[in-house]
Amino acid sequence: MNISFSSLCLLLLISQISCQPSSWLSSILESWSNGYSRPSRPSGTSIRPSPICPISNSDLAAIARTDGSQEKDFNATLASILIPRVPGTPSHLQVNEYIKTSFQKLDWIVEEDSFIGKTPLGNMPFRNIIATLNPKACKRLVLACHYDSKLISSQGRWFLGATDSAVPCSMMIQMVRSLDGPLKRHAKANPSGTTLQMIFFDGEEAFQNWSDDDSLYGSRHLANKWMNRNSTHDSCSGTELNKIELFVLLDLLGAKNPKFASYFENTHQSYLRMYQIEKQLNLQGLMRPSSDSSDREETHFFSEKRSYSLIEDDHIPFLRKGVPILHIIAYPFPSVWHKMTDDKTALDHPTIWNLISIFQGFLVEYLGLEL
Repeated sequence: MNISFSSLCLLLLISQISCQPSSWLSSILESWSNGYSRPSRPSGTSIRPSPICPISNSDLAAIARTDGSQEKDFNATLASILIPRVPGTPSHLQVNEYIKTSFQKLDWIVEEDSFIGKTPLGNMPFRNIIATLNPKACKRLVLACHYDSKLISSQGRWFLGATDSAVPCSMMIQMVRSLDGPLKRHAKANPSGTTLQMIFFDGEEAFQNWSDDDSLYGSRHLANKWMNRNSTHDSCSGTELNKIELFVLLDLLGAKNPKFASYFENTHQSYLRMYQIEKQLNLQGLMRPSSDSSDREETHFFSEKRSYSLIEDDHIPFLRKGVPILHIIAYPFPSVWHKMTDDKTALDHPTIWNLISIFQGFLVEYLGLEL
């Protein structure tokens, strides 16, 4: 691969921001001189082709038309998560228990991946949460986010991280509640089919300065663990990583007018399905106007453009092991990123619900759910 000097300068510039584009840059630069190739896919796995049957307009309408009870549930979920969530603190454990209980009430199988990690502040307990609808299934569609919050305080107040990432966590819980019936009917009718798995990573944020050792604690630990753990079910071959058909990571969501791009060639078709679902919703007039407008306007969250990404996030440990990644992250980052103002005032609820409609439409289409 060749790259122009101006593009190289741009990449060097964006390597200074984190969620974080930094340390992976050196390996990318080295690969340009040697011919860049992606990590090989774990043996025994394949990437699902684009869906045969796109979601119908009637199903999209059913998804997009929410009632007051759903919005009340979402707001209650967000309020339970939108508190300081620094690993090792009582409030972090409170959120951990809330997330686990939310899935246990829906009869999902919940696993906690607990470990002690070495940080610049000393040893710290971390707890990844993995919720799986049908653990016996050999194929997984993974939705993931991180639930910890960054260690920042000012004038006696602690950083909340509404977009980073209380809203993505709340959206994931809301989606499985809304699709509870269709998901369970699908699992019963297709016990060997693809199941939905939700991962809530701990320790995404750096405690001091972002580096390979001070960041992504939970995702690094789980990716290594699953690479070396064979499936516990006789009908499934290979490791836990082999089961992942597609890994969708949500981050920095909730502010008005986010922009997304397609970063990986092998998941571009899946990305385009979200792009098309947004177009369908717009054509049917099902997208909500932003909170500061009474006029219904078309949204343009997704574009057809492809882009290179040096953003380091929880997908990186899985990407390096060959897992297909769809990274849904607002870029440019929200203006409140890593600021004390990343709280509920930074959120645009119509945008949140528009994104939930797109993501739910994608789940229905990908899994072939019947509403």
